[in-house]
Amino acid sequence: MAEEQFFQMFLEKIRESISRLKPIDLQDSFFRTAYLSKWNPFQESTPPNGAIVACDGSFGESSFSGGLVVIVARAIAHIYSVKQGSVTRVLEVDTKADYRLQGRAIFMKTLELRVLRNAIEKTLREYGEAFGVFDGSLYLTFLHHEDRLKRVSWIFEKYVEELTSLLRLAEKGVKIVGVSKDSDINYLRAKIIASVLAKLCGESNGLVIRGRSLKKLLKDFKDKYWDKLEES
Repeated sequence: MAEEQFFQMFLEKIRESISRLKPIDLQDSFFRTAYLSKWNPFQESTPPNGAIVACDGSFGESSFSGGLVVIVARAIAHIYSVKQGSVTRVLEVDTKADYRLQGRAIFMKTLELRVLRNAIEKTLREYGEAFGVFDGSLYLTFLHHEDRLKRVSWIFEKYVEELTSLLRLAEKGVKIVGVSKDSDINYLRAKIIASVLAKLCGESNGLVIRGRSLKKLLKDFKDKYWDKLEES
């Protein structure tokens, strides 16, 4: 009870603090223009039929004395009806406890695949057509290391089975996409910043980028181009 009260108090304080912030105007930022220049928009779009099914999940792990490990995972699929504008949900949880247990990421992915498949099958029964979205790659990727595979063998076979079952739906004509993303954009950010700095310095050939460290990039730039930038 006390934790819930503290949470609400913190939440109100955060809202109050945010309300006093002045919005940042990025409309005229040359960095914004540089970022947008790297965006590749789709040329055409087609409204989907039936319903859109998207699934995501998360996991937690706790270790105890004696080597006992408990893994918990949850997954939820949202079914959005295009014509009706309604949203229904399919959700499931799973747990596993064992000594020196490994494979939590595969455990979660297995659950996500199962929930997405169940949600797509439900959608096909109710709407006749489904468009599935999976958070991650639909390729079978794993570390080719014998010891590692032995440690996760308890879940790896189930993972392959669930992935195969989902791809069989795709063979029947169900459209399913896997969205694989990289949240670390330091490489792109360093390249964009370097291109902007090169233009400011009048360097037609740009700046040579090695690695993704912005700190190192700015240091190299300052050592080589700072005097030139001040003159301009």
